[in-house]
Amino acid sequence: FVVKRRNHWANAEEMRGRFAVRFPYSAWDEQVLADYCQWGLVARRDDEGYELACPPLLEASAYIGSAAFDPLAAAADIACPVTVLRARNGERHGALDFSISPTWPGVAGIFRCGRDEQWHDCTHFIPMEVPARLAELITAEAALC
Repeated sequence: FVVKRRNHWANAEEMRGRFAVRFPYSAWDEQVLADYCQWGLVARRDDEGYELACPPLLEASAYIGSAAFDPLAAAADIACPVTVLRARNGERHGALDFSISPTWPGVAGIFRCGRDEQWHDCTHFIPMEVPARLAELITAEAALC
């Protein structure tokens, strides 16, 4: 899916117009989407418009490269408080359906001071959908440390 992502745009406005009406981007905060489209593109070498600053093949390789690493193996050694923020529950409609949380509900329990928090009104793209709400959570959590 990621590798097949469109990677050529006339300009940021074209990209934004297309994404604004397509899920999951249509659920994103308007300013976040505008910033993504403006700052996520670079001029093509052939001067024929713009392409994603992180090409789809590079993004896909990041997922593939991390598959061999098990972050949960180190989780028990983390002593500071950890909040695992998850999106809504539901039935996934395919392996790449991020409209619901792909995060295992028990992951917070692996951390010494882990806490699970679920935002039922959000998809996996929480930072893009409710950035102010997430910033408030981070600020509140940081005050506890």
